[in-house]
Amino acid sequence: MKKIRLSGKPLHDTWIVLLIGVTIFGIITSRGLVISFGCIGVIVAFISLVWNKICLQNLNYYRTLSTKRAFVGETIDINLTVENKKPLPLPKVFISDELPSGLKLEKSQPSFEINHQLIDNRFFIRKSFSIGWYQKIFWDYSVTCTKRGIYNLGPAEIEVHEPLGFLQSKIKHPAADNIVIYPKLIDIEKFESHSNRPLGESIKGTKLLNDYSRPYSVRDYEIGDPVKTIDWKSTAKTTKLKVKTYEPSISDIFIIAVATETTYPHWAAHSPKKLERVVSTAASVAWLAFKRKFQLGILTNDLPLPKNNPLIVSPSKDKHNIDLALKALAGIKAYSVEPLEDRLMKSSRNIPKGCTLSILTSHLSKNLMLTAHHLSTTGYNVIVINTGDEYKGQIPKSIHLYQIKEFLDSNYNEAI
Repeated sequence: MKKIRLSGKPLHDTWIVLLIGVTIFGIITSRGLVISFGCIGVIVAFISLVWNKICLQNLNYYRTLSTKRAFVGETIDINLTVENKKPLPLPKVFISDELPSGLKLEKSQPSFEINHQLIDNRFFIRKSFSIGWYQKIFWDYSVTCTKRGIYNLGPAEIEVHEPLGFLQSKIKHPAADNIVIYPKLIDIEKFESHSNRPLGESIKGTKLLNDYSRPYSVRDYEIGDPVKTIDWKSTAKTTKLKVKTYEPSISDIFIIAVATETTYPHWAAHSPKKLERVVSTAASVAWLAFKRKFQLGILTNDLPLPKNNPLIVSPSKDKHNIDLALKALAGIKAYSVEPLEDRLMKSSRNIPKGCTLSILTSHLSKNLMLTAHHLSTTGYNVIVINTGDEYKGQIPKSIHLYQIKEFLDSNYNEAI
């Protein structure tokens, strides 16, 4: 036998039953005062019940963001709107919206109450208000992006109390906004001006085959030159066999490989400070390569190796490729599945020959340097950028090594 519940609240339903009983008792005993008390109580209880049943209907909640993409240190303006689209006022409404850990509440009008759950380190902004029938209410506040990452703002929880305070209804509003906070950028071009070998000179592809659509000059024929390169007009003029020379095609693919390990062995505890420096430097190099019209690709070792493509961002000429690259860097975790040198060796068959391969690490080991040297001898233009302590080992001539710890100490500020 199913239990009959009016409101779902046992105490409220019990009071309704008791008031009905009081009314029946007054009728039986012909006591008008008791009948009046019972009837008024039942009417009030049912008004409270009906009010609670419909209070959440046509109550809309909207969240509008000035942007869903921002760099660390930038500000996002947020507008909250609550609209009551029914002829029923709501005297007591509470809204609770989760605030991701990477966002810091700066200002709001009117002010919000902030709740911090210590168990899972979550922050919530909470606001209580009343709203009339067919009324719309707005609030504006700003948040500062303090930590890179991919966050969800929401969902919001809406709680409405009926006027007498006996009942309340809750609902989770499904609207959730995805916010990407890009890593903090460093003025890497400032480092170039103080370097004996500017980074921009190293960001270049390897010469590949001759591009026959780009003739360069004419020279004397040599044994082995293809017949199709003979310049017959120059040959006729000089009575000597001449051949055309061509500019070689250059790979415009730029792969950034980020080492997420900050110490040895790779699975040991990570240093958040060192990891953030590596990621910020990688984002800055990616931005520099994008400005110089390279096709960006990203490779990291914080996730298991994908079966089809080891690159979490594939090189592309699409103008949105930089957004994908920065988003991938924003989502890097403080975890290393395997050393970067192992990931590079496993992935090298999928990395296009002739591209520029930029390796970024805060812990430059001998094994990683050996791997970089091997790749430089197999058709890659390899750049190694070390954000950690200075590497004291032997540096192969084929490797462009940049040790930028001192530069970061004076130009990179972790505090926001």
